[in-house]
Amino acid sequence: MALSKISTNQIANDIAVSTSGTIATTGDLTVDTDTLKVDASEDTVCINTTATDFDAGADDLIVGTGSGDCGITIYTGSSVGDKGSIFFADATTGSSNEKKGQISYEQNNEIMSFFTNATERMNINLNGQVLIGTTTGSGYTNRLLTVGDATTASSFVEIRTTTSGTGHVLFSDQSAQGTGAYTGYIAYAHASDSMTFHTGGGGERLRIDSAGRVTQNASLNGNTAYAITQSAAPSPYGLYIDFSAAAPNNTDNYFFGAEDSSANRIKIYSAGTVKNSTGTYTSFSDERLKSDIVDAKSQWEDIKSLKFKNFIKFDNPDFKQLGLIAQDVEKVCPNLVFDSPPEKGEIKHSSVFGTLYEEGDTIPEDKKIGDVKEVKSQVKNVKDSILYMKAVKALQEAMTRIETLETSNTDLIKRIEALEDA
Repeated sequence: MALSKISTNQIANDIAVSTSGTIATTGDLTVDTDTLKVDASEDTVCINTTATDFDAGADDLIVGTGSGDCGITIYTGSSVGDKGSIFFADATTGSSNEKKGQISYEQNNEIMSFFTNATERMNINLNGQVLIGTTTGSGYTNRLLTVGDATTASSFVEIRTTTSGTGHVLFSDQSAQGTGAYTGYIAYAHASDSMTFHTGGGGERLRIDSAGRVTQNASLNGNTAYAITQSAAPSPYGLYIDFSAAAPNNTDNYFFGAEDSSANRIKIYSAGTVKNSTGTYTSFSDERLKSDIVDAKSQWEDIKSLKFKNFIKFDNPDFKQLGLIAQDVEKVCPNLVFDSPPEKGEIKHSSVFGTLYEEGDTIPEDKKIGDVKEVKSQVKNVKDSILYMKAVKALQEAMTRIETLETSNTDLIKRIEALEDA
Protein backbone atom coordinates (compact mmCIF):
# COMPACT_ATOMS: atom_id res chain seq x y z
CA MET A 1 0.00 0.00 0.00
CA ALA A 2 1.38 3.42 -0.95
CA LEU A 3 1.62 5.66 2.09
CA SER A 4 0.43 8.61 -0.02
CA LYS A 5 -3.02 6.94 -0.17
CA ILE A 6 -3.35 6.83 3.62
CA SER A 7 -5.17 9.75 5.22
CA THR A 8 -2.82 12.23 6.90
CA ASN A 9 -4.97 11.85 9.97
CA GLN A 10 -3.54 8.37 10.35
CA ILE A 11 0.06 9.63 10.64
CA ALA A 12 -0.77 11.15 13.99
CA ASN A 13 -1.99 7.77 15.17
CA ASP A 14 1.37 6.10 15.16
CA ILE A 15 1.38 4.16 11.87
CA ALA A 16 4.24 1.72 11.73
CA VAL A 17 5.49 0.07 8.51
CA SER A 18 7.65 -2.98 9.02
CA THR A 19 10.45 -4.08 6.69
CA SER A 20 8.07 -6.81 5.38
CA GLY A 21 5.52 -4.16 4.37
CA THR A 22 3.05 -4.78 7.22
CA ILE A 23 1.18 -1.68 8.33
CA ALA A 24 0.11 -1.37 11.94
CA THR A 25 -1.81 1.43 13.61
CA THR A 26 -3.31 1.96 17.04
CA GLY A 27 -6.27 3.97 15.71
CA ASP A 28 -8.69 4.02 12.77
CA LEU A 29 -7.52 3.46 9.23
CA THR A 30 -9.20 5.07 6.24
CA VAL A 31 -8.37 4.60 2.55
CA ASP A 32 -9.77 7.06 0.01
CA THR A 33 -12.36 8.44 2.45
CA ASP A 34 -14.82 5.53 2.17
CA THR A 35 -13.18 2.87 -0.03
CA LEU A 36 -11.94 1.14 3.11
CA LYS A 37 -12.32 2.06 6.73
CA VAL A 38 -11.13 0.13 9.74
CA ASP A 39 -12.88 1.47 12.84
CA ALA A 40 -10.71 0.60 15.83
CA SER A 41 -13.28 1.59 18.43
CA GLU A 42 -16.04 -0.55 16.83
CA ASP A 43 -13.74 -3.38 15.63
CA THR A 44 -15.47 -2.95 12.24
CA VAL A 45 -14.20 -3.10 8.67
CA CYS A 46 -16.22 -0.95 6.25
CA ILE A 47 -16.02 -1.19 2.44
CA ASN A 48 -17.52 1.62 0.37
CA THR A 49 -18.97 3.25 3.48
CA THR A 50 -17.90 4.83 6.77
CA ALA A 51 -21.14 4.04 8.58
CA THR A 52 -20.72 1.70 11.55
CA ASP A 53 -24.07 2.03 13.31
CA PHE A 54 -25.40 -1.47 12.62
CA ASP A 55 -26.46 -4.45 14.72
CA ALA A 56 -23.56 -5.47 16.93
CA GLY A 57 -24.19 -9.12 16.14
CA ALA A 58 -23.19 -8.64 12.49
CA ASP A 59 -21.09 -5.48 12.17
CA ASP A 60 -17.59 -6.95 11.77
CA LEU A 61 -17.73 -6.34 8.01
CA ILE A 62 -20.00 -3.78 6.39
CA VAL A 63 -20.24 -3.46 2.60
CA GLY A 64 -22.22 -0.92 0.62
CA THR A 65 -23.30 2.70 0.47
CA GLY A 66 -26.95 2.38 1.42
CA SER A 67 -28.10 3.28 -2.11
CA GLY A 68 -28.01 1.63 -5.53
CA ASP A 69 -26.56 -1.83 -6.08
CA CYS A 70 -23.94 -3.25 -3.73
CA GLY A 71 -22.48 -6.73 -3.41
CA ILE A 72 -19.64 -9.13 -2.87
CA THR A 73 -18.24 -11.28 -5.68
CA ILE A 74 -16.39 -14.53 -5.00
CA TYR A 75 -14.28 -15.21 -8.11
CA THR A 76 -13.20 -18.84 -8.58
CA GLY A 77 -12.14 -21.22 -11.30
CA SER A 78 -14.65 -23.05 -13.50
CA SER A 79 -13.37 -26.62 -13.20
CA VAL A 80 -15.16 -29.46 -11.44
CA GLY A 81 -14.84 -28.97 -7.68
CA ASP A 82 -14.02 -25.23 -7.88
CA LYS A 83 -16.30 -23.61 -5.31
CA GLY A 84 -16.94 -20.19 -3.92
CA SER A 85 -17.89 -20.52 -0.26
CA ILE A 86 -18.89 -18.71 2.89
CA PHE A 87 -18.09 -20.68 6.04
CA PHE A 88 -19.53 -20.33 9.53
CA ALA A 89 -17.16 -21.67 12.21
CA ASP A 90 -17.18 -22.11 15.97
CA ALA A 91 -13.53 -23.18 16.34
CA THR A 92 -10.20 -22.69 14.61
CA THR A 93 -9.23 -26.35 14.51
CA GLY A 94 -10.94 -29.45 13.19
CA SER A 95 -12.26 -29.73 9.63
CA SER A 96 -15.94 -29.71 10.65
CA ASN A 97 -15.65 -27.00 13.32
CA GLU A 98 -14.04 -24.65 10.83
CA LYS A 99 -17.10 -24.91 8.55
CA LYS A 100 -20.09 -25.94 10.65
CA GLY A 101 -22.31 -23.90 8.38
CA GLN A 102 -21.62 -23.32 4.70
CA ILE A 103 -22.99 -21.65 1.62
CA SER A 104 -21.09 -22.72 -1.46
CA TYR A 105 -21.40 -22.52 -5.23
CA GLU A 106 -19.77 -25.16 -7.39
CA GLN A 107 -19.07 -23.53 -10.76
CA ASN A 108 -18.77 -26.47 -13.14
CA ASN A 109 -22.04 -28.21 -12.20
CA GLU A 110 -23.78 -24.93 -11.29
CA ILE A 111 -24.97 -26.06 -7.84
CA MET A 112 -25.62 -23.84 -4.83
CA SER A 113 -25.37 -25.82 -1.58
CA PHE A 114 -26.39 -25.04 2.00
CA PHE A 115 -24.85 -26.85 4.98
CA THR A 116 -25.65 -27.05 8.69
CA ASN A 117 -23.64 -28.98 11.27
CA ALA A 118 -21.11 -29.62 8.49
CA THR A 119 -23.70 -31.59 6.49
CA GLU A 120 -25.35 -30.59 3.23
CA ARG A 121 -29.06 -30.02 3.83
CA MET A 122 -30.28 -28.29 0.68
CA ASN A 123 -29.08 -27.41 -2.77
CA ILE A 124 -30.38 -25.68 -5.88
CA ASN A 125 -29.16 -27.24 -9.11
CA LEU A 126 -28.68 -25.76 -12.56
CA ASN A 127 -32.31 -26.56 -13.50
CA GLY A 128 -33.60 -24.50 -10.58
CA GLN A 129 -34.68 -27.63 -8.70
CA VAL A 130 -34.67 -27.24 -4.92
CA LEU A 131 -33.48 -30.42 -3.22
CA ILE A 132 -33.97 -30.86 0.54
CA GLY A 133 -32.51 -33.90 2.26
CA THR A 134 -31.00 -35.17 -1.00
CA THR A 135 -28.41 -34.18 -3.59
CA THR A 136 -30.07 -36.09 -6.44
CA GLY A 137 -32.54 -34.18 -8.55
CA SER A 138 -35.47 -35.77 -10.36
CA GLY A 139 -35.00 -36.84 -13.95
CA TYR A 140 -38.09 -34.75 -14.64
CA THR A 141 -36.72 -31.21 -14.67
CA ASN A 142 -40.17 -29.67 -14.14
CA ARG A 143 -40.25 -31.11 -10.60
CA LEU A 144 -38.89 -28.05 -8.86
CA LEU A 145 -39.01 -29.29 -5.25
CA THR A 146 -37.81 -32.66 -3.95
CA VAL A 147 -37.87 -33.54 -0.25
CA GLY A 148 -36.10 -36.64 1.04
CA ASP A 149 -33.95 -39.28 -0.56
CA ALA A 150 -34.57 -42.80 -1.87
CA THR A 151 -32.48 -44.07 1.05
CA THR A 152 -34.69 -42.27 3.61
CA ALA A 153 -37.40 -44.37 5.26
CA SER A 154 -39.80 -41.43 5.60
CA SER A 155 -39.88 -37.74 4.74
CA PHE A 156 -42.35 -35.03 5.73
CA VAL A 157 -43.39 -31.53 4.75
CA GLU A 158 -45.07 -29.72 7.67
CA ILE A 159 -47.45 -26.76 7.48
CA ARG A 160 -47.98 -25.35 10.99
CA THR A 161 -50.70 -22.93 12.13
CA THR A 162 -52.54 -22.00 15.32
CA THR A 163 -55.11 -24.41 16.75
CA SER A 164 -57.83 -22.38 15.04
CA GLY A 165 -55.87 -21.69 11.85
CA THR A 166 -55.95 -23.29 8.41
CA GLY A 167 -53.00 -24.66 6.44
CA HIS A 168 -53.07 -24.53 2.65
CA VAL A 169 -51.38 -25.99 -0.43
CA LEU A 170 -52.28 -23.82 -3.44
CA PHE A 171 -52.32 -24.49 -7.19
CA SER A 172 -52.40 -21.37 -9.39
CA ASP A 173 -52.17 -20.35 -13.02
CA GLN A 174 -51.59 -16.62 -12.56
CA SER A 175 -49.50 -14.33 -10.37
CA ALA A 176 -52.02 -11.49 -10.03
CA GLN A 177 -54.69 -11.50 -7.34
CA GLY A 178 -57.88 -13.37 -8.23
CA THR A 179 -59.25 -16.90 -8.39
CA GLY A 180 -56.47 -17.90 -10.79
CA ALA A 181 -54.04 -17.46 -7.90
CA TYR A 182 -55.81 -20.27 -6.03
CA THR A 183 -57.77 -22.07 -8.73
CA GLY A 184 -57.19 -25.30 -6.80
CA TYR A 185 -56.08 -25.90 -3.23
CA ILE A 186 -56.02 -28.34 -0.34
CA ALA A 187 -56.84 -26.93 3.08
CA TYR A 188 -56.72 -28.31 6.63
CA ALA A 189 -58.84 -26.48 9.22
CA HIS A 190 -57.51 -27.21 12.71
CA ALA A 191 -60.61 -25.86 14.47
CA SER A 192 -62.78 -28.63 12.98
CA ASP A 193 -59.94 -31.05 12.12
CA SER A 194 -61.26 -31.36 8.57
CA MET A 195 -59.47 -31.50 5.23
CA THR A 196 -61.06 -29.96 2.15
CA PHE A 197 -60.23 -30.12 -1.55
CA HIS A 198 -61.10 -27.19 -3.81
CA THR A 199 -61.20 -26.82 -7.61
CA GLY A 200 -62.50 -24.39 -10.22
CA GLY A 201 -61.48 -21.19 -8.49
CA GLY A 202 -61.63 -22.39 -4.91
CA GLY A 203 -65.00 -24.14 -4.79
CA GLU A 204 -65.09 -26.90 -2.15
CA ARG A 205 -65.53 -30.27 -3.86
CA LEU A 206 -64.55 -32.83 -1.24
CA ARG A 207 -64.40 -32.80 2.58
CA ILE A 208 -63.00 -35.36 5.01
CA ASP A 209 -64.13 -34.54 8.55
CA SER A 210 -62.55 -35.45 11.87
CA ALA A 211 -64.41 -38.79 11.99
CA GLY A 212 -63.22 -39.81 8.52
CA ARG A 213 -66.60 -39.12 6.90
CA VAL A 214 -66.23 -38.10 3.24
CA THR A 215 -68.60 -35.56 1.68
CA GLN A 216 -68.45 -34.68 -2.00
CA ASN A 217 -69.98 -31.54 -3.51
CA ALA A 218 -70.58 -31.54 -7.25
CA SER A 219 -72.59 -29.32 -9.59
CA LEU A 220 -72.92 -31.31 -12.81
CA ASN A 221 -75.87 -31.39 -15.16
CA GLY A 222 -76.15 -34.53 -17.25
CA ASN A 223 -72.99 -36.11 -15.91
CA THR A 224 -71.76 -38.52 -13.24
CA ALA A 225 -70.76 -36.98 -9.93
CA TYR A 226 -68.51 -39.86 -8.89
CA ALA A 227 -66.89 -42.55 -11.00
CA ILE A 228 -64.35 -45.28 -10.25
CA THR A 229 -62.18 -46.60 -13.06
CA GLN A 230 -60.51 -49.89 -12.19
CA SER A 231 -57.88 -50.52 -14.87
CA ALA A 232 -56.24 -53.60 -13.36
CA ALA A 233 -56.17 -56.76 -15.47
CA PRO A 234 -56.97 -59.59 -15.65
CA SER A 235 -58.75 -59.75 -12.27
CA PRO A 236 -60.16 -56.34 -11.21
CA TYR A 237 -62.40 -55.74 -8.20
CA GLY A 238 -64.68 -52.81 -7.41
CA LEU A 239 -65.98 -51.01 -4.34
CA TYR A 240 -66.09 -52.90 -1.03
CA ILE A 241 -67.67 -51.73 2.25
CA ASP A 242 -66.52 -53.40 5.47
CA PHE A 243 -68.03 -52.83 8.94
CA SER A 244 -64.79 -53.96 10.58
CA ALA A 245 -65.76 -53.26 14.21
CA ALA A 246 -69.42 -54.33 14.30
CA ALA A 247 -71.99 -56.72 12.79
CA PRO A 248 -75.35 -54.92 13.14
CA ASN A 249 -77.10 -57.35 10.75
CA ASN A 250 -80.36 -55.39 10.80
CA THR A 251 -82.58 -53.05 8.81
CA ASP A 252 -81.52 -49.93 10.71
CA ASN A 253 -77.84 -49.67 9.76
CA TYR A 254 -77.18 -49.55 6.05
CA PHE A 255 -74.26 -50.05 3.67
CA PHE A 256 -75.68 -47.82 0.98
CA GLY A 257 -78.44 -45.27 0.60
CA ALA A 258 -79.53 -42.85 -2.08
CA GLU A 259 -82.07 -40.04 -2.04
CA ASP A 260 -83.17 -37.10 -4.15
CA SER A 261 -84.74 -33.80 -3.12
CA SER A 262 -88.05 -35.47 -2.24
CA ALA A 263 -87.46 -38.98 -0.87
CA ASN A 264 -85.10 -41.87 -0.21
CA ARG A 265 -84.95 -44.09 -3.29
CA ILE A 266 -82.87 -47.12 -2.28
CA LYS A 267 -81.15 -48.64 0.72
CA ILE A 268 -79.00 -51.72 1.16
CA TYR A 269 -79.17 -52.66 4.83
CA SER A 270 -76.54 -54.40 6.93
CA ALA A 271 -78.66 -57.56 6.93
CA GLY A 272 -78.37 -57.67 3.13
CA THR A 273 -81.98 -56.54 2.65
CA VAL A 274 -82.55 -54.24 -0.31
CA LYS A 275 -85.39 -51.69 -0.30
CA ASN A 276 -86.26 -49.28 -3.07
CA SER A 277 -89.09 -46.82 -3.63
CA THR A 278 -90.72 -48.67 -6.54
CA GLY A 279 -90.11 -52.32 -5.66
CA THR A 280 -88.71 -52.75 -9.15
CA TYR A 281 -85.73 -54.96 -9.97
CA THR A 282 -85.01 -55.36 -13.65
CA SER A 283 -82.57 -56.36 -16.37
CA PHE A 284 -81.87 -55.36 -19.95
CA SER A 285 -84.65 -56.93 -22.00
CA ASP A 286 -84.85 -55.12 -25.34
CA GLU A 287 -85.27 -57.58 -28.22
CA ARG A 288 -82.67 -55.63 -30.19
CA LEU A 289 -80.06 -56.62 -27.62
CA LYS A 290 -80.77 -60.33 -27.91
CA SER A 291 -80.21 -63.10 -30.45
CA ASP A 292 -81.10 -66.80 -30.94
CA ILE A 293 -84.59 -66.19 -29.52
CA VAL A 294 -86.69 -69.40 -29.19
CA ASP A 295 -89.56 -70.55 -26.98
CA ALA A 296 -88.37 -71.91 -23.63
CA LYS A 297 -88.76 -75.61 -22.91
CA SER A 298 -90.97 -76.89 -20.12
CA GLN A 299 -89.85 -76.05 -16.58
CA TRP A 300 -92.51 -78.23 -14.94
CA GLU A 301 -90.29 -81.13 -13.94
CA ASP A 302 -87.40 -78.90 -12.81
CA ILE A 303 -89.57 -76.85 -10.48
CA LYS A 304 -91.40 -79.92 -9.21
CA SER A 305 -88.08 -81.64 -8.41
CA LEU A 306 -86.64 -78.78 -6.33
CA LYS A 307 -86.69 -79.39 -2.59
CA PHE A 308 -87.51 -76.32 -0.55
CA LYS A 309 -86.17 -76.31 3.00
CA ASN A 310 -86.30 -74.23 6.15
CA PHE A 311 -82.89 -73.45 7.63
CA ILE A 312 -80.81 -71.04 9.72
CA LYS A 313 -77.76 -69.50 8.06
CA PHE A 314 -74.61 -68.95 10.14
CA ASP A 315 -74.60 -65.17 9.75
CA ASN A 316 -78.33 -64.83 10.68
CA PRO A 317 -78.71 -67.13 13.70
CA ASP A 318 -82.06 -65.64 14.77
CA PHE A 319 -83.70 -65.78 11.36
CA LYS A 320 -85.29 -68.98 10.02
CA GLN A 321 -85.29 -68.85 6.23
CA LEU A 322 -87.13 -70.60 3.42
CA GLY A 323 -85.05 -71.55 0.41
CA LEU A 324 -82.95 -74.08 -1.42
CA ILE A 325 -79.74 -75.97 -0.76
CA ALA A 326 -77.27 -75.38 -3.61
CA GLN A 327 -76.04 -78.98 -3.63
CA ASP A 328 -79.66 -80.21 -4.01
CA VAL A 329 -80.35 -77.74 -6.82
CA GLU A 330 -77.15 -78.76 -8.61
CA LYS A 331 -78.47 -82.33 -8.97
CA VAL A 332 -81.62 -81.09 -10.73
CA CYS A 333 -80.49 -77.91 -12.54
CA PRO A 334 -76.69 -77.60 -12.63
CA ASN A 335 -76.90 -74.30 -14.53
CA LEU A 336 -78.74 -72.72 -11.59
CA VAL A 337 -75.62 -73.05 -9.39
CA PHE A 338 -72.40 -71.05 -9.57
CA ASP A 339 -69.21 -70.99 -7.49
CA SER A 340 -67.59 -68.00 -5.79
CA PRO A 341 -64.48 -67.61 -3.59
CA PRO A 342 -65.28 -67.86 0.12
CA GLU A 343 -65.45 -64.66 2.18
CA LYS A 344 -63.42 -64.42 5.39
CA GLY A 345 -66.59 -64.81 7.49
CA GLU A 346 -67.42 -68.07 5.71
CA ILE A 347 -63.91 -69.43 6.29
CA LYS A 348 -64.10 -68.38 9.93
CA HIS A 349 -67.35 -70.35 10.20
CA SER A 350 -65.93 -73.46 8.50
CA SER A 351 -62.28 -74.22 7.79
CA VAL A 352 -63.38 -76.49 4.94
CA PHE A 353 -63.39 -73.36 2.77
CA GLY A 354 -59.83 -72.25 3.58
CA THR A 355 -57.62 -70.43 6.08
CA LEU A 356 -57.13 -66.84 7.29
CA TYR A 357 -53.97 -64.91 8.07
CA GLU A 358 -53.09 -65.12 11.76
CA GLU A 359 -50.57 -63.42 13.97
CA GLY A 360 -47.13 -64.86 13.25
CA ASP A 361 -47.83 -65.47 9.56
CA THR A 362 -45.79 -63.78 6.84
CA ILE A 363 -48.43 -61.33 5.65
CA PRO A 364 -48.23 -59.67 2.19
CA GLU A 365 -48.24 -55.88 2.01
CA ASP A 366 -51.85 -55.67 0.77
CA LYS A 367 -53.21 -58.09 3.41
CA LYS A 368 -53.79 -58.03 7.16
CA ILE A 369 -54.60 -60.44 9.99
CA GLY A 370 -58.03 -61.95 9.36
CA ASP A 371 -57.87 -61.71 5.55
CA VAL A 372 -58.19 -64.79 3.34
CA LYS A 373 -54.89 -66.68 3.18
CA GLU A 374 -55.80 -69.90 1.35
CA VAL A 375 -58.93 -71.06 -0.50
CA LYS A 376 -59.61 -74.79 -0.16
CA SER A 377 -63.14 -74.94 -1.56
CA GLN A 378 -65.47 -72.62 -3.47
CA VAL A 379 -68.85 -71.57 -2.07
CA LYS A 380 -71.90 -72.75 -4.02
CA ASN A 381 -74.64 -70.21 -4.79
CA VAL A 382 -78.07 -70.36 -6.43
CA LYS A 383 -79.12 -68.01 -9.23
CA ASP A 384 -82.36 -66.93 -7.59
CA SER A 385 -83.33 -64.54 -10.39
CA ILE A 386 -83.13 -67.37 -12.97
CA LEU A 387 -85.10 -69.62 -10.60
CA TYR A 388 -87.77 -66.92 -10.48
CA MET A 389 -88.08 -66.95 -14.28
CA LYS A 390 -88.24 -70.77 -14.31
CA ALA A 391 -91.00 -70.63 -11.70
CA VAL A 392 -92.99 -68.14 -13.80
CA LYS A 393 -92.65 -70.43 -16.82
CA ALA A 394 -93.81 -73.41 -14.73
CA LEU A 395 -96.74 -71.32 -13.47
CA GLN A 396 -97.77 -70.62 -17.08
CA GLU A 397 -97.71 -74.35 -17.74
CA ALA A 398 -99.83 -74.95 -14.63
CA MET A 399 -102.30 -72.27 -15.77
CA THR A 400 -102.63 -74.02 -19.16
CA ARG A 401 -103.29 -77.32 -17.45
CA ILE A 402 -105.81 -75.72 -15.10
CA GLU A 403 -107.63 -74.06 -18.02
CA THR A 404 -107.70 -77.42 -19.87
CA LEU A 405 -109.17 -79.12 -16.79
CA GLU A 406 -111.71 -76.34 -16.38
CA THR A 407 -112.81 -76.82 -20.01
CA SER A 408 -113.02 -80.59 -19.51
CA ASN A 409 -114.99 -80.12 -16.31
CA THR A 410 -117.41 -77.79 -18.07
CA ASP A 411 -118.02 -80.38 -20.80
CA LEU A 412 -118.42 -83.15 -18.22
CA ILE A 413 -120.90 -81.12 -16.21
CA LYS A 414 -122.96 -80.46 -19.34
CA ARG A 415 -123.06 -84.20 -20.12
CA ILE A 416 -124.11 -85.11 -16.60
CA GLU A 417 -126.83 -82.47 -16.67
CA ALA A 418 -128.02 -83.80 -20.05
CA LEU A 419 -128.24 -87.35 -18.65
CA GLU A 420 -130.14 -86.14 -15.60
CA ASP A 421 -132.67 -84.36 -17.81
CA ALA A 422 -133.25 -87.42 -20.06
